[in-house]
Amino acid sequence: MTSNMETRSTFKIFITSALLLIHASALSQGDFSITASIGYAAAPNEVKTHFSVPGATPGSSGDPFSYQAASGRYSVYPAWTNTSGTILKPIIIAEGFDPTDKYSCDGIISLLNGSIDNSFDDLANQLRFQGYDLIVLDYDDGGQLIQRNAFLLVKLIQHINATKASACPIILAGFSMGGIVSRYALNYMEANALPHNVGLFFSFDAPQKGANIPLSMQDMIDWLDNNVVTYGLSVEIQHQARSIHSYAAQQMLIYHTDYINGDVANVNPAFTGFYNQMKGLIGGMAIRRNAK
Repeated sequence: MTSNMETRSTFKIFITSALLLIHASALSQGDFSITASIGYAAAPNEVKTHFSVPGATPGSSGDPFSYQAASGRYSVYPAWTNTSGTILKPIIIAEGFDPTDKYSCDGIISLLNGSIDNSFDDLANQLRFQGYDLIVLDYDDGGQLIQRNAFLLVKLIQHINATKASACPIILAGFSMGGIVSRYALNYMEANALPHNVGLFFSFDAPQKGANIPLSMQDMIDWLDNNVVTYGLSVEIQHQARSIHSYAAQQMLIYHTDYINGDVANVNPAFTGFYNQMKGLIGGMAIRRNAK
């Protein structure tokens, strides 16, 4: 998306800033907790428990990074013209890959407004100016099994459909891993005849066919992680290692350092298992049928 910040008038910038100040207290209608009870449990061979108790398998009581319920929170950022206190034109935004819980709902909105490099060119505010209510979903664990956060999104979609004060269909947006979480959620709902009322789904920078991180880089991070104390390295290395070995990363990476046999890099079975299951929900199709 090409930035046009340089061409905006001083007056428009002033008005935008003034509205931001006026709506500062109403930036979020609330920070609401949401929990989805999940019947999905990982098979023992689905992902490797790199950071778990030795000998524990995913889904067992000895696995500290395995949950039977996904939890998170969502915040509502109403359109600038929406003073009704209700949701009228919803856009649900599913968080991306965030295993270290770096981003909050407000942080995701800031990213969409270009807080890092202006690549989105004030996107969140522009959508709100156009009358859309933004609902941001922030997972408590953005690195756990994708299925679990997808069930959390299912519950949020159902909640928004039950509470919005209009017949306007939902727009569902997934950024990075959020595009995969959204795709799984929609596939699951259609496979189980659960109405989602999503009229438009789009994903941005999502690994719809899998992700790639060079195996040499994965091995380097592992080596550095094993030598943090020896060389006095930053704990950020540990965060990076936890990210690469998180359940969600194992499900998205086509090749993973845990599945190297000598000099042979085998396709990651956690990746093939997850993507085949996601497509299998709707008869092997790549994407859901009842949304654009």
